Amino acid sequence: MLGALGLVAGLVLAGVFAAAGTAKLADRAGTRTAVAAFGVPERLAPLFSFVVPLAELTVAILLLPGPTRLAGGAGSLALLGLFSVAIALSLARGRAPECHCFGQLHSAPASWKTLVRNGLLGALAVTVLAAGLAGETTSAVGWLGELDTTQVLATGGSFVALAIVAAGGMAFLSLARAHGRVLLRLDAIERGLAKAGIELEDESAVPELGLAPGTTAPSFATADTTGASVSLADLLEPELPLLLLFT
Repeated sequence: MLGALGLVAGLVLAGVFAAAGTAKLADRAGTRTAVAAFGVPERLAPLFSFVVPLAELTVAILLLPGPTRLAGGAGSLALLGLFSVAIALSLARGRAPECHCFGQLHSAPASWKTLVRNGLLGALAVTVLAAGLAGETTSAVGWLGELDTTQVLATGGSFVALAIVAAGGMAFLSLARAHGRVLLRLDAIERGLAKAGIELEDESAVPELGLAPGTTAPSFATADTTGASVSLADLLEPELPLLLLFT
């Protein structure tokens, strides 16, 4: 029973840390800003923006095989503890920086809710540790050894396809969020202009310049490239397609 609980807890934690680490690496600039907001010196922020997601991905990998799950549980508990201490210190100082816990997938100001979430994940890590210390560490990838070459290739291809779909989903979500932020900023600008008494013209109300489609071309006389006088009738006489630009 404890082994099954440890396996499920390990899989949940592996998914959480894999998503968090991948999302942070995909948004290094945002991760660098977040670690600096939590008190990491500016000169060390680029290093931490790489080390933190790398540690999360390492923990995610360690949580999958049975022999390394105990180390993965210890690593996950250590990371959650460090994150919680940093968040608690910031909140105690009256600051609530963006946690950037899941990169652009989900970023919100750190709060006591963040600590509660970390506490729940910490309980899962304790479950993994308890199962590991009891010697009940069922491997999540042990079944791979029972597959033949074709099945291994098919399974690997499936994982690659899922990774591509996940990456595409993350990219789409990132673009959608960026587009939403641009629209919100434009709305704020328009409201600010309206308060200042500046009304933007409705694009649909702007009159169109030039002649309406289907209007008969006006008669005219002009000079050609040789200086000779030509009229509209002269240009139409060859009955060839004719493009006229009036400036």
